[in-house]
Amino acid sequence: MELSDLKEKFSQAETKELEIRRYL
Repeated sequence: MELSDLKEKFSQAETKELEIRRYL
């Protein structure tokens, strides 16, 4: 797994978490 790939997945998870918090 490449580092950039890991960063992309992490940023996507972070964005999803922010969206979830926005709805709660």
